[in-house]
Amino acid sequence: QEIQHSTRSNLFDAYVRMNYASFTRLSVGSVLNVITTETQRASGSFAALFAIISNVIVMLGFSIVLFFISWQLTLTALLFIGGASLLVVSLVRKTPQISHDVTTANKNYSQLIIDLIGAFRLVKQTGSASRVATRVRATSHELRDLNYSLSRVGARVDLIMEPFIVVSGGLVI
Repeated sequence: QEIQHSTRSNLFDAYVRMNYASFTRLSVGSVLNVITTETQRASGSFAALFAIISNVIVMLGFSIVLFFISWQLTLTALLFIGGASLLVVSLVRKTPQISHDVTTANKNYSQLIIDLIGAFRLVKQTGSASRVATRVRATSHELRDLNYSLSRVGARVDLIMEPFIVVSGGLVI
């Protein structure tokens, strides 16, 4: 939470310190997207980093204990985990592009909502509420699909890692 708070505050401070000409070139949706979504992604990245560090420390500890029990077993377990890691790396390579697409879609959605809230009276007067609602639904649908893509990558990683961990643990026993 502290990372999110600091990032949000620092980003807003940076926007406030911008000169007026630069600020007017930015869309409200873009600013809102960076302050909210990118802040959440940054804190998620830190959480993932800490999880990786703690998992590496635990794995090193287990490997040392396992090495004292049997070096052959240690080598076999490390080969299994290494194989799983290669599979995970092949899946994770897709995430930077998907993440970029999510950011763009979220910016577009935020900008669309802000524009439509600002033009609420015009939407009502022109009778275009149904058309506008369809446009918002389509933009939200695109954002949902991209987020599902990221979730599917995470689920595949979990599905790949689980059997490898179970087999490696079974080898130890």
